[in-house]
Amino acid sequence: MTVKIADLKVGDGVMAAGVLDEPKKTLHAAIVFATDAAQVKAMRENLGKTYIVGKVTAIDLDNAKMTVERPDHVAQTIGFDETTSFQRGGRGGVGRMGGGGGMAEGAAPAEGGESITLADIKVGDMVRGTGSVKGGMFVPTQLVVGTPGQGRRRGSGAAVPGAGATPPVDPQ
Repeated sequence: MTVKIADLKVGDGVMAAGVLDEPKKTLHAAIVFATDAAQVKAMRENLGKTYIVGKVTAIDLDNAKMTVERPDHVAQTIGFDETTSFQRGGRGGVGRMGGGGGMAEGAAPAEGGESITLADIKVGDMVRGTGSVKGGMFVPTQLVVGTPGQGRRRGSGAAVPGAGATPPVDPQ
């Protein structure tokens, strides 16, 4: 669906990918994704409840938990159980939902990644996944792991759409 700038409203979410002109601090967008305000609100409300995305800041292997710094700057401890699978990389799935750059319930698993274990994940890795709250803690059914800088093309500064896409958050 084509969206014109005039179609955007306050509260809508926008994500762009293209070539970064670092000296001018300008992104020459090759593609722009827009998400309506209602979907942005739903994504914010579901972050940490039906999906997680962010940077790993701590790992507790003994208790099968980790702390993730979400894009809204909230540190959330998540847990794992026998239903959780771990994957490094891959295409599609939880990071490429509907072109809006957000996550949605029932997201398809990422394809083409490498199956890993919790012990393979390191502090600083980027993670994303869908799941649910169990016993007061978010437990992903699949956690897809990237590394810092993944989602950028070398030398161009261009974000790869969906490679760790996050819901829009308020700048602080």
